[in-house]
Amino acid sequence: MMLNIGALTDVVHSHYATMVLSEHGDPGLHALRKLLGFIKDVYGFIDPETYVGQLIIFKALDESQEILPRSAATQLSAIKDISQFAAGDCTVETLDGGQILVWSATSLNIKQIASKAIAYTYKQ
Repeated sequence: MMLNIGALTDVVHSHYATMVLSEHGDPGLHALRKLLGFIKDVYGFIDPETYVGQLIIFKALDESQEILPRSAATQLSAIKDISQFAAGDCTVETLDGGQILVWSATSLNIKQIASKAIAYTYKQ
C-alpha cells in the first residue's frame, strides 16, 4: 500500500483545522500549515512503511518557549539528514529558520507537547 501524502495532507488540513482553530486560534493554524509542509518533506526521506517506532513531529506555537530542551537535541543541517537520525522512538521539532531538532527516545506525554504546539504522531 502506497501512502499518498497529498491526500493525507488534504484530509488532515480539513479535519484538524477546525480543532486547531478552536484550541489555539490563528497561531495554531499558522503552525499547522507549516507543520503539514514539513511532514510532507520528512516523508520524502523516511519511508513510513518501514519505519519502526513512534515518530512525533511538532511545531511550537511560540518558538521562544522551549517545549523540550533544545540543547539536548541533535540539530540537522538539512532535511535530507533526517533519515540518519530519526529512528525508533524519536521526536522532531521544526523551527521557522529552517532548523530541525531531533531527540531520540524522549519519554514524554504527547499532551505536554500539544498544549504548546501543533503535534503529529506516527506509529506503525
